[in-house]
Amino acid sequence: MEREAIEHLERGNKCLNNGEYELAISDYQQALAVKPDSSEALMAYGATLVQLGRLDDALKQFKKLTALNPTLSEGYNNLGCVYFQKGHLERAEENLKRAVEIDSQNLEAKRNLADLYSVTSSDQQSNLEELREEAIGHI
Repeated sequence: MEREAIEHLERGNKCLNNGEYELAISDYQQALAVKPDSSEALMAYGATLVQLGRLDDALKQFKKLTALNPTLSEGYNNLGCVYFQKGHLERAEENLKRAVEIDSQNLEAKRNLADLYSVTSSDQQSNLEELREEAIGHI
């Protein structure tokens, strides 16, 4: 049973590397049918769903992953990235911070958190400029 899950995971990874996303998804689903608690299959399945723009489906997989393995920094990083893509910046920040708390050496999570802060800082600067223009217009 374990071997079957590994075979599906490996086949899915090959399909993913070849850009055959739908075939990869099928293999990841089969791996999860055999071994529903496979962190590797959940991670790969979620990442493939992101590649296809299926962010809500990817969120479900990454939520399952973090529930099954709450000490896996990469799960929170991926969850944060999907929230970021969906524009849920507070949730993105929460999950990216959690990824860094779990693994302070997770440079990808740190970079993603920095990207998030650069966007929110930029948005704050833009909002500040709009408020200044409005205030000047009323003087």
